[in-house]
Amino acid sequence: MSVRLHLRSRFGRRLFSRFLIAALLPMAVLATFSYSEMREQLVDQLQQGLRDDGKSLGMELINELSLRVGILKDSSAGKVEGGASGFVWIRDERDPRVPTLNADEARALAAHGATVRLYGAHAPLLVVRRNTDNRILYGRLDPAALWLRHSVDTPYCILDERQRPILCTQGLQPPALNLSSSDRTLITALSNGMPHLVGYWSAHLDGLYGAGVFHVLTTVPEQSLSLPLAHLRYGFIAIFALALGLIVAMAASQIGRQTQPLDALTRGVKRLARGEMDARVEVPGDDEFALLGATFNAMSDRLKRKFNMLRLLAELDRAVLGSGEPARVTEAILSGVLDAIPCDAAGIAIINPSGTATYARAQAGDEHPSPRLDVSADVLAQICSLCVDEWNDVQIDVESLLSGRPQNPGRAALVFPVRSHGRLDGLLVLAVATDGPRDKEEIITAGRNLADRMSVAGSSFAWEEKLYRQSHYDALTGLPNRTLLRDRVTQALTRAGREKASVAALCIDFDDFNSINEALGQTAGDMFLIEASRRLESLVRPEDTVARLAGDEFVMLVTGMDDAERMFVLHGIAERIHRLLASPVRLEDRDVISQASIGISLYPDNSDDFESLMRTAEVALHEAKKSSRGGFNFYSQSMNAAVSERFELAQELRRAVQSGELLLHFQPKVSAHDGAIMGAEALIRWQSPSRGLVSPGAFLPLIENIGLNGWLTGFVLDKACAQMAAWDKAGLPPIPVSINVSPADLETADFFDKIIAALQRHCLASDRLELEILETSEVGAGSCVRTTLQRLRDMGVKIALDDFGTGYSSLIYLTEMPADILKLDRAFIRNLAGDTRQQAIVRQVISLARSLGFSIVAEGVEQVAQRDLLVDMQCDLIQGFLYSRPLPPDELAEKLLGKLRIAA
Repeated sequence: MSVRLHLRSRFGRRLFSRFLIAALLPMAVLATFSYSEMREQLVDQLQQGLRDDGKSLGMELINELSLRVGILKDSSAGKVEGGASGFVWIRDERDPRVPTLNADEARALAAHGATVRLYGAHAPLLVVRRNTDNRILYGRLDPAALWLRHSVDTPYCILDERQRPILCTQGLQPPALNLSSSDRTLITALSNGMPHLVGYWSAHLDGLYGAGVFHVLTTVPEQSLSLPLAHLRYGFIAIFALALGLIVAMAASQIGRQTQPLDALTRGVKRLARGEMDARVEVPGDDEFALLGATFNAMSDRLKRKFNMLRLLAELDRAVLGSGEPARVTEAILSGVLDAIPCDAAGIAIINPSGTATYARAQAGDEHPSPRLDVSADVLAQICSLCVDEWNDVQIDVESLLSGRPQNPGRAALVFPVRSHGRLDGLLVLAVATDGPRDKEEIITAGRNLADRMSVAGSSFAWEEKLYRQSHYDALTGLPNRTLLRDRVTQALTRAGREKASVAALCIDFDDFNSINEALGQTAGDMFLIEASRRLESLVRPEDTVARLAGDEFVMLVTGMDDAERMFVLHGIAERIHRLLASPVRLEDRDVISQASIGISLYPDNSDDFESLMRTAEVALHEAKKSSRGGFNFYSQSMNAAVSERFELAQELRRAVQSGELLLHFQPKVSAHDGAIMGAEALIRWQSPSRGLVSPGAFLPLIENIGLNGWLTGFVLDKACAQMAAWDKAGLPPIPVSINVSPADLETADFFDKIIAALQRHCLASDRLELEILETSEVGAGSCVRTTLQRLRDMGVKIALDDFGTGYSSLIYLTEMPADILKLDRAFIRNLAGDTRQQAIVRQVISLARSLGFSIVAEGVEQVAQRDLLVDMQCDLIQGFLYSRPLPPDELAEKLLGKLRIAA
């Protein structure tokens, strides 16, 4: 009964199991070893007995075989009775029915005078040389008479050399023998379904008859081994049961003296595990168990404080992650510090930027925290002078000094500075007795943990504030960025929808900011943006927002406008922005003046969310820049349609380039004197499957926007040269073809090589190609561009100055530019017939150009009167609808062949 009570505890069961293991394990090992040894001895005895039995039976069979050989050798010339002497038959060598001996049998017969043939279940054959007349006799032995022994009562088998059964008794099934193995394992075989243990002995007849081996297998029932082993096991079980009873009795006595105090400790630990931190145990006596009980009680007190500390730290983490306010962290610490640290009093001093501090004292029990107390700079300086380490043992009553209470001579303080980013943010003060508290190390450790956590919280607040500013404010100007603007726009739209008010976004962009960066540098540009942001901020109300999106693009969000007055308000704001931004900004000892364009979008008129409000404001800004820089524009639906149309056209243009929808048309240049075709200009066209033939004015401005300028020049160059080569191959008169080249193309390093490669690829002479460059290309051209043009001109390529008179170049450039041809812009030709001043200008330009060696081409000629005036002014070539529109290559080829008449 007592054993069952003690085994209810884990300790009792564990102690009992160890008693059993300590006692029974050696017994089990000894029993196992003894059993194994006795079994091996029994197996050896059985194997030896079986081998002896097999040898005895084998020798008996050899003797019987020798008896038969002697009978044949000593027989007379007369016949021997086969049955009487154990033979089935005996024949003379002259008998044709005798079997033929093989070579080994013949040698054995010659050497020993006799040989034997054993072959499985066949009857053995004896061959002997008779002593009386040396005649060879053959005798077939009777197997039963030779091999069967009735004196052997256990099953046995006789096997030949190849382990084929010669004779097996009592249904014995012979197993396969491994004659080369020395394994002592017993072989098992079945006899009439009963298991038997097998042993064998091999009889070698080489010495007697020169050949022949047979194996004798003898058996005993398997019970010969299992029965003695069973008796041995029963004996061991009885001994083991007796030893187990003695062990249980001894364990019960020992466990009873140890489990009672442990049960009390277990109950105390369980109470502690349930959260009953006041759990205590009473263990009488002065032994180790009593000491363990006292230690448990001390541990319970310490664990109570540890759990309170963990709870305090968890509350502190929630305060840090939840509110993000330092005051909430201070309240969390003061609410639980006295339960977590064994000190007399505690408080926190938060240091202000002014050098003073605010002190809060923790209250015991359920008292409310005391109000915040101001600490003067002198008192704070006195305390800080004593706090130079991570923790400081100050031998004055710092807590009373900070809280304005009278000094307590019997109380000191442990002071823990709270620092973040190298700055002293506060002090954690723990009051203790001057004679040294019993748990001072625990107080120091806990105080350092709290101070460290407060430092982490301070750093976290600072870091979160920094991350928030980095993610929501522009680093240069300090204005809200797009992320914060999105939040404020969303809130403003929600509020406006609820209050039925209007919201406006003013997208502001400086028209010439890049020139400031290029002329004065990026630093000056940044200073300009900072001043611009300051001026914009001065215009907004507290509920409005100014944000910087990117570069020199700003957005002003104006909220809470009444529908009736919003247009008046926005006009006033836009005008004030213009006036304020147009005033000079002092940069690097100079006054810089810049103007800004403004695009305005309204909610709910033009948009219903942030993205659409920004997009429509940017569309309005784009239109403002197009119409008049330095102005402002309100968004309209037609603007959005134009922007959408440009976007779709750009997408289709990209696909057109990939699918080969772009092609060349050629407009003839005819002689002003006789109307003969003297050349042609290659003009790009877009044959769209959905739009038809798209006007160049619609898609050419998009080429540069989508980055295809360089590709387009290469495409036109190659196609124009290929078409000239095709016309030459068709036998048409060779005419030069001109192509337009953009200013950006002239500045590429490999421009010269591309031109020469195209001419060589299509086997064209250099004078077949003309390059038309804008007048503005020469105005801003550097030495590299002029060098390239001069090299091309030296190679024979013609250079034409296109749209002359529309740019800002001086006439001096006519003397400097490496050009051959001057093309009068259509602006000079449009009113030529009716405007005498226009006629005078054109006449002087042509006269000047001819005197400088230029050929003159007038483009845009549509009237006969215009042509007649140009002929009179000695213009060389005329290009315009008067003679022909731009034609596909096949139609121009027909004109060159004279099949189509040039209209005049």
